[in-house]
Amino acid sequence: MSVVLRRWDESDAEWYVAAIADADIQRFTNEGAVTVAEMREAITRLRDRDGLFAIADAATAAPLGNIGWVSDDAAPGRAEGYCWVAATARGRGVAQAALEQLWDLARRASVESMRLTIDADNVASRRTAARAGFLQTGDGEPRVYDGVSHDTVVYVRDS
Repeated sequence: MSVVLRRWDESDAEWYVAAIADADIQRFTNEGAVTVAEMREAITRLRDRDGLFAIADAATAAPLGNIGWVSDDAAPGRAEGYCWVAATARGRGVAQAALEQLWDLARRASVESMRLTIDADNVASRRTAARAGFLQTGDGEPRVYDGVSHDTVVYVRDS
């Protein structure tokens, strides 16, 4: 499937709120429940921030997921990447294509190294990261959700 990265629009808020209700997104990300109004406000506030994109179908511009990076203020040129894809778009190469595009955009924005921290038991995301050129470098800090600690694995891509 052909995808593009684009800026979020307020009209995407309802889709976003519905998409993050997915059990896997709740399990493997830090997305919390929000209202459509709260999501519209967040999109308005954050829309022009560097490194924040909707993954969209290239033919229709319909949203398929969320992707971006957060720069490491203590280490210029380094960033933490993140990505999730809606349940209806999984298994079609969407996340891999989006991660490859994100890396290209990040490099143009002077990011020299991007890190992905993935739950150790999120096998699909780990395979996707590797296919997108990220190398497993070791274990990350455990992530706690639902009161339980979960191991993470770190993948890195450097220029």
